[in-house]
Amino acid sequence: MITLKKKVLIGISLVLLVVVAIVGVTKYRGNMNSNKEIESIVKSDEVKETIENTLRAIDDKALTPEGKIKSYKIEYDESQRNPMGGIGVYLIINDDPEMKLNTTLQKGTQGKKYETGALGRSPKLRNLTQEKRGAITISDKENIYLTNQAYVKDPYLGMSLETSDKKYVATLSDINDNRTNNGERIFLYTKTIDGEDVVKPDAQTRDRIKVKEVTILFQGLPRDAKEGDSSRNLVEKALKTTKSILSNDKAAVERLKASSEYLKDIMEKYPFAKINIYGHLLGGADAQYALANVTDYDRIKSVYLYNSPNVFPILSYEQRLNASALYDNINNFIDSKDIAGFGYEKDKGTVGKIYEVSGLESD
Repeated sequence: MITLKKKVLIGISLVLLVVVAIVGVTKYRGNMNSNKEIESIVKSDEVKETIENTLRAIDDKALTPEGKIKSYKIEYDESQRNPMGGIGVYLIINDDPEMKLNTTLQKGTQGKKYETGALGRSPKLRNLTQEKRGAITISDKENIYLTNQAYVKDPYLGMSLETSDKKYVATLSDINDNRTNNGERIFLYTKTIDGEDVVKPDAQTRDRIKVKEVTILFQGLPRDAKEGDSSRNLVEKALKTTKSILSNDKAAVERLKASSEYLKDIMEKYPFAKINIYGHLLGGADAQYALANVTDYDRIKSVYLYNSPNVFPILSYEQRLNASALYDNINNFIDSKDIAGFGYEKDKGTVGKIYEVSGLESD
């Protein structure tokens, strides 16, 4: 049974069951390290059914003569393990390289079948299968799935960010891929008043002022992460970087500063946009530090961080005041048995509220 320790959040959400199942980074899927095993899973009848059900949720006549989606092809060579759990899969629709869809296959808890997480669609595919936009409510589980999208392979401007039930969230408008050479990797999604166009940070002012919401994903991999690294190696590298950050190592802290400057610039470039932030592992540390330098508190709409180290001890007095002002907007989900999210000692202070997962216990 999963036990949850309530620290500061009123009410206990069942989503923490999902956090244990999906996010616990030391409970990595060791059987997914093999490319052959990943391919075997993706080629299974179960996954085929899951993917086709997802396509039918987008286009109810998909894979029929009357449907807009006539066919799909899975790019098996692109399938990969997601550091937050699950398998990233990539589809080509109607044999058109400009019609792309990506998602993460998540294994349901308690032996349930695979399900798809958050989606990314290319502009041409969005136009083909356009739905009416409207207000959406994002569940705790969907927040985890959206954070997963920070690990999409080969992201591109114009790619949509969508919930697993196909609700549009925003459009990818900027990719900060280690722009300052300090290891940051940040994805900026924008949502305008009435459209889904890319609105880059250097777009005309008349376009930027139409952006009403910005969603920022901070990827959590360490600077020295390499494609093909095992999950254990990634954790060890992240842990090493985290220790450097918490010891206030100048080179390591530069990554935090770069992330902070990026958030500051984005808030200036999109002056009327509310800000949503997601982060995992070191990406959560980047987000915490960036938020500690925010003074326009009303602009921060929501923050969800998973298994990230606590940077509060290295903050200045002024930064701690800023973090305190944003306390109720920032949600940290920490597995106490996971080495990645540490530094949350009693009376040390935190950047935001904490959900602590005690781990798995037998009855």
